[in-house]
Amino acid sequence: MVARLIEGWESSTVLADYAGKWTSLTGTATISSTAGRFGNGLRATGTTVSVQRTFDNQATWVVGCAVRYGAAPSANISWITLLDTAVVHCGVGITDTTGQVFAFRATTATVLGTSALALTQNAWYYLELKATIGDAPTGSLTVRVNGTAVLTLTGIDTRNAGNATANVVRLGQGGGTCQTDFDDIYIFDATGTVNTDFAGDCRVQAVLPTGAGATTAWTPSAGSNFACVDDAPPNADTDYVSSATAGQTDTYAFGDLAVASGTVKAVQATAVARKDDAGSRSLALVARPGGTDRLGATQGVSSSYAGITEVWNTNPDTAAPWTVAETNASQFGQRLIA
Repeated sequence: MVARLIEGWESSTVLADYAGKWTSLTGTATISSTAGRFGNGLRATGTTVSVQRTFDNQATWVVGCAVRYGAAPSANISWITLLDTAVVHCGVGITDTTGQVFAFRATTATVLGTSALALTQNAWYYLELKATIGDAPTGSLTVRVNGTAVLTLTGIDTRNAGNATANVVRLGQGGGTCQTDFDDIYIFDATGTVNTDFAGDCRVQAVLPTGAGATTAWTPSAGSNFACVDDAPPNADTDYVSSATAGQTDTYAFGDLAVASGTVKAVQATAVARKDDAGSRSLALVARPGGTDRLGATQGVSSSYAGITEVWNTNPDTAAPWTVAETNASQFGQRLIA
């Protein structure tokens, strides 16, 4: 498996600023330090609140996030849901009144299994779901809380209808009224040879540009290049860098992680970009751990500001897991492709 998206809600307290990074933002949700474990978190209120991301089709997904809920829910609540476009396959949440962790198919009323564990209100837990979509006996689903398996279901039906794959991962609360906080999210698929299973309790930390990198080819709106892209939240056209020349690259030095040692599961770069002319434009995000620019996938740019992300599961210079020192020493940026 490989990491496809990570989120710590650190770049902005405005939900709309995460458009592009998340495909859909629905319902009443706020981002603040009150809702977070380390810095900001997402607080969902109401009966239908979610953020979701559309990916390619995969039979198996692993999703982890820190969760905390307030008052007892009015009905079974979904927290993590896997979908085939609009068809809900399966997911995990908590039961009404008792707050027990449970798994469901199709709707929160179709219970696949309920754990003995009841979550305490106003306490943080790290919740992880690993599910393979399929009819019985090929479907399976495992739920972990704080690193311990609380539900292990095999030979079950996790496919509601349509394809035996999911291409949408949804986080939020649905099915009843409650208040839930979400933080430190990871989403893995079933490809690759790294990040091959549950990641365990993770922290997602955002760092911002602090200086010029090896290349400063883009044009700053004013002042230095890095100072035009070091804003959290992003400030649209207040200051920016721009380029109309294919092949031009900007890279930046970044601040250090908050820890001196530990395991870096993946590194994700995010750019907030738009095009200001007709025709197609595309860019690739760049990682520079050493002396060579390593390009991510070519991605299209829209006419409105939107987040563009690239995840490096390993150090692209060595193909080995990132170290804290390598992450801190790396530069990141963007290249205009066309």
